[in-house]
Amino acid sequence: MDARGRRRGTDVNCGLPLGDAMNFLLRTLLALLLAIMLPGAAVAQGSGDAAHVNGRLSELQRTLAALSTQLEQLKAQNQQLQQRLEKMQTSFGQRIERLEKAPTPKPASKPVPRSGNPRQ
Repeated sequence: MDARGRRRGTDVNCGLPLGDAMNFLLRTLLALLLAIMLPGAAVAQGSGDAAHVNGRLSELQRTLAALSTQLEQLKAQNQQLQQRLEKMQTSFGQRIERLEKAPTPKPASKPVPRSGNPRQ
């Protein structure tokens, strides 16, 4: 937690710590790859079709490369957003401190009503 009581290193969108979000993404990718690979490998083994296995493997490699690239892009974007957020928080904190230290303007004095007989 930082000085303002917020959790540091939290993904804004899902509320998970960044490490947990990355682990979740990697586990999901692994499960996807296994789901694609295992049924195809079982069929290929049963039929002895090595070309099918090689085609699936190539497809998985392309998919993995694309997902790895996307993950790196998301990491870079996340880092940029974190830096922008920290700059904004610092700027807002400084502005609030200046406002709190500034002298408060005195309210305008109200005219005191006369206590006497009104003119007739």
